[in-house]
Amino acid sequence: RRRGARRAGGNVALTVALERDGLGLAPLTLVPLRVGVLIAEVLERGPPLDRAVRLKWPNDVLLGDEKVAGVLIEAFDDVLLVGIGVNVASAPAVPADGPDRGRAATCLSAR
Repeated sequence: RRRGARRAGGNVALTVALERDGLGLAPLTLVPLRVGVLIAEVLERGPPLDRAVRLKWPNDVLLGDEKVAGVLIEAFDDVLLVGIGVNVASAPAVPADGPDRGRAATCLSAR
């Protein structure tokens, strides 16, 4: 396994390469949900938050109704690249309408 992380303005952005055979999780479509559950468990063990941690299938972790983390998985041969992003220090501005609209985001430092 190789791990990589980069600094993203105080936020966490990392990719972990996992061998499919070693996962023990089937079907593979459950991997994003399982990673989301792990992120939510870590957030709940940290400092108290002002809103409940929730999951939005298939790849978002929410605080209340705002996105605080996300998971992206890509498959290459026998390896899954699991990308994880957590808004720790800042949250991106997300348009409420138009072609780039999306869910409002938040960060942990604001909670």
